[in-house]
Amino acid sequence: MRLCSLHCALTELDANKKRKVASLLVADRNTKSLLNVEKAFWVAGGTKRGVMTRHPTWAFATKSAAEKFIASYGGAITGWNEVLTTTRGSN
Repeated sequence: MRLCSLHCALTELDANKKRKVASLLVADRNTKSLLNVEKAFWVAGGTKRGVMTRHPTWAFATKSAAEKFIASYGGAITGWNEVLTTTRGSN
C-alpha cells in the first residue's frame, strides 16, 4: 500500500493494528528513493512547512543531507520513534 504522507501512514497503522506490516518505507526528501523508516535521518521542526501535519518532519538517506537541510530551514535530527510520538501527538 502506498500512502501520501506520514499522517496518512500513521492513520492507516492505527486503524489496522492487527495487520502485520512487512516493511515501512519513506521517500528521501531530495532523491525520492525509498528507504526504511528506521534507517532514515529524520529532521523534525524548522521553518519548512510539513505535509499534512502541524509538526514538519522530513526523511533523508544521509546525515549530511539532513544537516544541509537544517542549515537552510532549521529543525533537528531525530529518530523514527521520536517522529512517531511527535506526529501522533500533533495531528
